[in-house]
Amino acid sequence: MANRVKVTTLTGKARFLCIGREETYENQGTGKQTAQIVLAGAALTDLKQKVDAFVQENFTAGDIKKGLGLPFKETKDGEVFVKAKAYFKTKEGRLVKIPVADKDGQIVIDPPEIGNGSLIRLRIALKETKFQGKKYVGVDLIAIQLIKLVENADAGFEAADDEVEGGFSADEFAKSRDAENGRSGPVDDAEDDDDLPF
Repeated sequence: MANRVKVTTLTGKARFLCIGREETYENQGTGKQTAQIVLAGAALTDLKQKVDAFVQENFTAGDIKKGLGLPFKETKDGEVFVKAKAYFKTKEGRLVKIPVADKDGQIVIDPPEIGNGSLIRLRIALKETKFQGKKYVGVDLIAIQLIKLVENADAGFEAADDEVEGGFSADEFAKSRDAENGRSGPVDDAEDDDDLPF
C-alpha cells in the first residue's frame, strides 16, 4: 500500500506563492515554502479524481467514515484552491530549492517572482498525514511549471487551456536578465527528471 503518490495538476491560477523564502503566519516563520493553485472545471475534477483514488487506496473504510481532511479549500469568492508545502531549509540549514520550469518544461535559472493570477501547474506528492488525532491527505510541493507570468498581480485570470499564446519562456526571460546577472543560459538540468514531467 503506497503512502506517497506523485501527481501533476492541470493548469490553474497561482495564489500566494512563497518560494525561495520562508512563509510567515502572524509574524512567525512556519519553516515552509508554499504554493497555492486555484483550480476550476476539468482541472479541479482531475485533481479530485486523483485525490479520491489516493484515499481509496491508502485509507480504511473507517478512516473515510470518520471524515478525512481533504486538501481542497474555498475562498470567500467561491474559488477552490489547494495549498502545497515544502520545507524552507534542510536540517543542515541549506535552502530547499523548488524547481521552476517554463511552458516547455525547461528549468529556469533564477526564476521571477510569480504573482497571483499567473498560470501554473504543480508537481505534488499526496501523502498520509495526521494532526491532533485526525487523518488528512497532505500535499508536498515538488516543482512548479510557469505557463504564463503575471508579476505582482492582485487579480487572477479566468480558467484557460494549457495552450496559451505568449506563454512564459525561460529563454526569453533569461535574455531580458542577461545584462543584469551575466548568465549565458536560461536553463539547467533538474536533479530528478522524474519529478518534472512538464
